[in-house]
Amino acid sequence: MKTIKLPPNHNRVISVTAKTIEEELNELEIVLTQKNNNSIIRKFIPSFSDEKRKYLIEKINALRKLNNTMFIELNLKSSEITEEQIVKGKIAYLWTVLIDSKANALKGYGDLPDDLAQILDSHIDTLLKTIEEMR
Repeated sequence: MKTIKLPPNHNRVISVTAKTIEEELNELEIVLTQKNNNSIIRKFIPSFSDEKRKYLIEKINALRKLNNTMFIELNLKSSEITEEQIVKGKIAYLWTVLIDSKANALKGYGDLPDDLAQILDSHIDTLLKTIEEMR
């Protein structure tokens, strides 16, 4: 296959586009194959027929091949990231979400009685402690 050399700025932008397409297709496939869709927090409700789901998965696979062809033909650049970088980034994000969920950070939503604030903060602190252990 003939490759095309894009200017560096265009290569970077389109590389990110290809990466985003790949990530979203992966997410769609997870949803449609019903892998890891249920939890206590979010209940997954299938709404497509098996035939429609199969059709969509076929289209996802076609899009993935087209995206890969574009990636190769345009000589786009792969990004490299270690699992440590991913884990540390996710841990930092979770830590931020939890800190912002402590009772004193929720004052903008109205007053929370002290007894409820203590219960909430106890749960948040337990989650934070476990997050800290992952560092």
